[in-house]
Amino acid sequence: MRASLTLIVPGMARQLATPGSALHACWLAHLAARGSLRYAWDRSDLASGALYAWQRGLLWALQLTVPGHPSAALTALASDLAGDGDWLHADPVHLAASLSHLSLIELAGELQLSSQHSAACEPVVREHLRACGFELHVLDSGRWLIQTPRRLDLVSFCPAAAAGNELQRAMPQGGDAAALRRLMTELQMLLHEHPVNQHRAQQGLPAANSIWLWGSGRTEPCRQPLPLAFGSDDYLRGLYRCYAARLQPAPTCSDELLAGLPDNKVPAVALLEPQTPSGLEQHWLAPLIQALRARRLTRLDLLLDSWHLSIDRRGLRRFWRRPLPPESWTA
Repeated sequence: MRASLTLIVPGMARQLATPGSALHACWLAHLAARGSLRYAWDRSDLASGALYAWQRGLLWALQLTVPGHPSAALTALASDLAGDGDWLHADPVHLAASLSHLSLIELAGELQLSSQHSAACEPVVREHLRACGFELHVLDSGRWLIQTPRRLDLVSFCPAAAAGNELQRAMPQGGDAAALRRLMTELQMLLHEHPVNQHRAQQGLPAANSIWLWGSGRTEPCRQPLPLAFGSDDYLRGLYRCYAARLQPAPTCSDELLAGLPDNKVPAVALLEPQTPSGLEQHWLAPLIQALRARRLTRLDLLLDSWHLSIDRRGLRRFWRRPLPPESWTA
């Protein structure tokens, strides 16, 4: 077996930026020093801000372009949702006001809404959207999608891109942008005094005081071979359904992943569920590095949100290079 593998770990860069993460990232520090490390997908780049950095990395690994692969439409396709209009993600976020401008804070990781709080907010959001001609869909993952009554003339940006810019620059653009901005303002007013946010304030958490609408666009069925891929994320499943390609289930461990790789040099892609730095190191990196040494892999590419780390067997032999811990990585 001599396949090459691209391992995508959404949310890992955020975890590695937290204090003390270096204690759980020894292998990453060694790989960054001995391989190739680059800041490949700037989250604040509005030119590509329609997708999260990990989604752009996924398209790179699949040799696809960003345009034509909108997030909400492909997520809807993965969930067997159909309709004549467009689709939008509806993500709860926190809008923070300063003296001069508003800024967006993503509610991810420890800041995200619990399933109970999300369910408590849903009725008021659903009722208002329905009055405006929109339909709210709750996915199995708990995330929200909005179905629009018609096609939209719209350019929208993911929450990460909005968080990396002045909010005014990242607001929706296009012929239907004014109506969408007005809708987001109305939802913000509805959530301002919601009991969920009063409870979050007591816990010292930022309020889920707005709904960020993004991911608009259209897809067309395609016929193009795609690499072997493993994963269960809605966006990935929508991509493979759009291309009528077979997607393998998400691996539960590195041994299962390695056993599913082809016995030739065909590249493979694996999109992991959220991981902790220590879990990534122990359960994935250590066995995969051993597979590189044993020549079961020719190359390992790690996509950690905006970061692309690539290593092969020759790079592993550069033992004299000093470790490069994540807190020292610079864009």
